[in-house]
Amino acid sequence: MELETIKVKVFSRIAAAANIPFCDVLPDSTVESLKLDSLDVVEVVLALEDDFEVEIDDGSIEGLRTVRQVVDHVAKLVAQKAA
Repeated sequence: MELETIKVKVFSRIAAAANIPFCDVLPDSTVESLKLDSLDVVEVVLALEDDFEVEIDDGSIEGLRTVRQVVDHVAKLVAQKAA
């Protein structure tokens, strides 16, 4: 799966959770800057797990501070699944 495809899906899920336009989600946006609460984060994670058929470990979620980090982490999990 291409990185751009992953990026678009992650940005879309985050934009929907933050109730903002897709174009307002930036790679360096943080959970705090997007005003996402813990429930929003859980919903995004669950949706991404379903979208990409991967499991995002609870411990890794806390270390993901920016949208770019989320994209990179999901891309890594997708690549591991494909290998």
